[in-house]
Amino acid sequence: MLTVVHNGASGKADLVILDARCLSAGPVATIHLPHFLPAGLHGSWSSQVFGAASEGAPKWKEPLAWRQMD
Repeated sequence: MLTVVHNGASGKADLVILDARCLSAGPVATIHLPHFLPAGLHGSWSSQVFGAASEGAPKWKEPLAWRQMD
């Protein structure tokens, strides 16, 4: 299970990986992201990049192939 958590200490976001079979065990891993993610991320997709780092931001690339996840 993946979830994004706001890290109040850093003002940035963390991507937290949890074992869905045992949530009480806490995170399996935490990835500290270098930026803040807005709470409405799921509905905020845009082809335009906003913010100070918009220069040199990576462009979307279509995947070469799709594979089914188990």
